[in-house]
Amino acid sequence: VYRPHLSTQEELCKFHTEDYVDFLQRITPQNMKDHSAQLSRFNVGEDCPVYDGLYEFCQISAGGSIAGAVKINHNESDIAINWAGRLAPCQKGRGLGLLLHQRHCPGHPGASQIPRPRVVH
Repeated sequence: VYRPHLSTQEELCKFHTEDYVDFLQRITPQNMKDHSAQLSRFNVGEDCPVYDGLYEFCQISAGGSIAGAVKINHNESDIAINWAGRLAPCQKGRGLGLLLHQRHCPGHPGASQIPRPRVVH
């Protein structure tokens, strides 16, 4: 088991739009009512729930995907599985369904160089 770093805002913005990442940093269950326009714009709220620790979860999930891609590209692993990665897919600038963060981001450093059969989410 490899415990990756929390991805940085810079790493998240390699795939996601900066305004989406900023929104995920700011939104909480307590301030949702103040951000109704952004909730709608980013497709967050009903199928994509807002909860305490949301941004940190996105950092953990993305960090796992990035770390897996790096380990495979450096021949430190043959296969990488990010169990949290499947929990969080989205589009570049909005949530998608019950999930908030992209599980296999082409924008993650090195992810586009990994043959699909070696990436499991």
